[in-house]
Amino acid sequence: MCYEDGEEEMSVETPLKTPAESLEKSIQEVKDMRDGKLRKKTWDELYNEIKEDND
Repeated sequence: MCYEDGEEEMSVETPLKTPAESLEKSIQEVKDMRDGKLRKKTWDELYNEIKEDND
């Protein structure tokens, strides 16, 4: 997008996912955790991640 003074708006690229894509990713992560391919988060790690997202 371009403003009247000629400056362009900075865009932040975020991947927009459909609910189906998000669900598929979550299911794959659970499968990987069960197979030992992906490390499970501890409660402390999860809590800190949620806390950072809310700040």
